[in-house]
Amino acid sequence: MADNAPIDMSQVKQQLQLPDSATPDEVVAAMLQVIAQLTAALQDAQTQYKAAVDQLAEHDVAVANRTVEDFADVIGQNPEQKDFWTQNVIVNREAAVASLTQLRADKTAPAAAEPPAAGAPPPEKPAPAPRTPLKNRIGSEPRTIQDIATGATMTREKAVTIRNRAQAISRERGIPFNRAFDLARTELSK
Repeated sequence: MADNAPIDMSQVKQQLQLPDSATPDEVVAAMLQVIAQLTAALQDAQTQYKAAVDQLAEHDVAVANRTVEDFADVIGQNPEQKDFWTQNVIVNREAAVASLTQLRADKTAPAAAEPPAAGAPPPEKPAPAPRTPLKNRIGSEPRTIQDIATGATMTREKAVTIRNRAQAISRERGIPFNRAFDLARTELSK
């Protein structure tokens, strides 16, 4: 419906299930009732959504705790280490489990059977296997619909752009970073 198009009151009355003889006050009252019903339904949906999110968070923590318990031989009993690994399992389960599995394998690897002979070169150590990062920086940032709607992520991207430009200016001109940062901010705000 266009903004300047006339409103057909008979259609409005029909949608609100009012008789054609309904007065404008009755139409407004019926619309207010519909708005109140929609508001109540929205509040119920938001409550259900919050309960589901809370339940999912509890489930994630329970799964992470079970995973950390499975690797108790690697992690030990230090509460700080347990908290660290629990958070890593919640954020990126695959990488955390892979790292813990690698730590377990490194811990249980058999030691060399014989020491090297005197004067012999020391045995070569195998290169460590590359490990995947425990946290994905993008995934660790909490993002809400409000952040997306207001463009909060854009400000972070702009800050990174300014920082990168400031580093380039600092290297090119041989000036301190804080001066280069001011120049980069001025340059990129145009």
